[in-house]
Amino acid sequence: MNNDQFKISHCETGDGDEIFALEGKCFDRPLTLGSIKQMIECSDTIFLKAVVYSKFENNAEFFNKIANGKAATDGESEQKVGQKIVGYISLKIAIDEGEIYNIAVEKSARGRGLGSDLLNNALKEAKKRNAKKVFLEVNQNNNQAISLYLKNGFKQIHIRKNYYGSDSALILVKEI
Repeated sequence: MNNDQFKISHCETGDGDEIFALEGKCFDRPLTLGSIKQMIECSDTIFLKAVVYSKFENNAEFFNKIANGKAATDGESEQKVGQKIVGYISLKIAIDEGEIYNIAVEKSARGRGLGSDLLNNALKEAKKRNAKKVFLEVNQNNNQAISLYLKNGFKQIHIRKNYYGSDSALILVKEI
């Protein structure tokens, strides 16, 4: 799908509250607001957001129009009445390696390639900052995330037993 109706850009400090709200919707153990704001402000962290512009009160209505191919052609994407952060990624750079801390996409925006777009934009920026490889941890039961990472060239290199309580973490890496 063409994601012209979404805009991916760098997060700003003022985005912290909205990112925190999305974090709470997507994760059982969300980061704190303070942690999110620190990461946004940190020069070693790539923190990107995906914003959708909508004239609708109910974003589900807007996403339904996108899914039906109408929003990009009927002028609604140009009527930027409101905006909402529907996804983000945070990636920390240390010397020549990166680590993805979190990637999240609001449920109503999933299945449209937005996770891949966020991931690939962050990886491109990590490469510009001289990262040679990027690591991440993912819950062994998060099949949707695992599929996203494998589809985008990550390889499993280790399992961290009981990292998420009774669930293990898969450690993945991608050379960039």
